[in-house]
Amino acid sequence: MKTLKIITAIALALIGFPSCEEEAQEIFASRVSLNQLSVDIPVGQTIHLSAVIYPATTTDKTIIWSSSDESVATVNDGTIVTLRVGQTIITATCGDKSASCVVNVIPIEVEEITLNAKEASLKVGESISLTATVKPENATDKTVIWSSSDEEIATVKDGVVTAIKIGSTTIIAKAGDKSATCVVTVEATPVTSITLDKTTASLKAGETVTLTATVKPDDATDKTVTWTTSDASIVTVDNGVVTAKKVGTATITAKAGDKSATCAVTVVATPVTSVTLNKTTASLKAGETVTLTATVKPDDATDKTVTWSTSDASVAAVENGVVTAKKVGTATITAKAGDKSATCAITVVATPVTSVTLDRTSASLKAGETVTLTATVIPDDATDKTVTWTTSDASVATVDNGVVTAKKVGTATITAKTGDKSATCEVTVTPTASGGHEGITEEDW
Repeated sequence: MKTLKIITAIALALIGFPSCEEEAQEIFASRVSLNQLSVDIPVGQTIHLSAVIYPATTTDKTIIWSSSDESVATVNDGTIVTLRVGQTIITATCGDKSASCVVNVIPIEVEEITLNAKEASLKVGESISLTATVKPENATDKTVIWSSSDEEIATVKDGVVTAIKIGSTTIIAKAGDKSATCVVTVEATPVTSITLDKTTASLKAGETVTLTATVKPDDATDKTVTWTTSDASIVTVDNGVVTAKKVGTATITAKAGDKSATCAVTVVATPVTSVTLNKTTASLKAGETVTLTATVKPDDATDKTVTWSTSDASVAAVENGVVTAKKVGTATITAKAGDKSATCAITVVATPVTSVTLDRTSASLKAGETVTLTATVIPDDATDKTVTWTTSDASVATVDNGVVTAKKVGTATITAKTGDKSATCEVTVTPTASGGHEGITEEDW
């Protein structure tokens, strides 16, 4: 049995190996076959293609591998390494024969995206960073696109969420066709305190002071300050500016949220320091007037009311600064404001008579007859227009308040005098005719 095996081996050797003297015959490849004609490979992965050379007795079975686009995939001894999404043709060549495989490098799709938080609560102005985890780790495009369902409430950029105003919004992180969300609630930041830079203030009417309110915390959602006064007739307030109106006290309140602060404001009187008159003396005739003007200092005195008075109302009266002369004499006009006063000495002088005239300069009467003389005194506003009547001879003619009565035959001069002025009328009393009437009247005369 052992001998048979040796003989068989020698026979096979003689068949397979020609003698060194016989010339070798080269056999070329007639066909190349690949185990796949097309294949889809996720980017980043590798695959091995197998090539079969026909005939099996091909002398040189060396295979040359190539890729039509080595930026998409490379090939080395049948092993394909994918580099990026795209398509390339892998070719296996042996001699002048080849076979190809279309390789489609496909992306690795996102299977899942998750966020490190599904909900968050922020105050206005605060921010939070959300982290997105994309799976699988070798997904081709792990780019995350961030968005907010309401950017007026909160915005997001690269996962950083910033609260804008009170409300609720959904933050969405999307990778591929997968997404994850986080519900963000923006809450108010309440005011914890409010303080004023002054807690008390003293002003004069017309003066102002500006109060400054400090609201804490700095990031309080609504730091609006509302200003009020307890008595607007004493002080008013507008955006922190307090204006004094009249003497008294009032409380200014600044309120933010449910917190408040107050300042007690006292409005004190501004006293009168002086009163002056535009005249310190004046000379008037009875019936004349003069207007006195009082100047009260300071200009912002709280009570600039002027009270007027006269030392003798029968000589000169005063009303609201208007002085009216009544009769000859002197009077002092006083203007008073607060505890200050000023005076003006008023002298009322006489208006002298400049002339007196009679409506008759002569008259002829018979005993018992009368005539009335009328005296005209100039000027009309003479202080004393009293007329004094006299006769030069009361036995011839008498006079009473201008009424002349004839007594007996003769002549007499009737004089009317006012002040230092006078006028006269020559009266002649003639004899009464026999049988005449002694009781002749003025009209008959």
